[in-house]
Amino acid sequence: MERLRIKLDKHYEKIENRWSALSIRKQRHYFFCFAMIYLFLIAAVILSAWYDASKLNNDFGIEHIESPNLKIRDLIKEEQGGNQSKK
Repeated sequence: MERLRIKLDKHYEKIENRWSALSIRKQRHYFFCFAMIYLFLIAAVILSAWYDASKLNNDFGIEHIESPNLKIRDLIKEEQGGNQSKK
């Protein structure tokens, strides 16, 4: 665990030195690019969620909950019935 921490510290320091070596103008440019990409992704996710929500049918009815086991049992019975009629 100690070795991992040392390696991560060295790696972080190397990255920090490379960032500090860049001019302020370059740092601002990179920051602006990353911020625009982030905002674009956020906008895409929000628009996608909005589009998906608008497509859904908003009829909410109160119904009984069916057990998945009953549905599986009905499907098995249908398959068995279908297989017997083919023989």
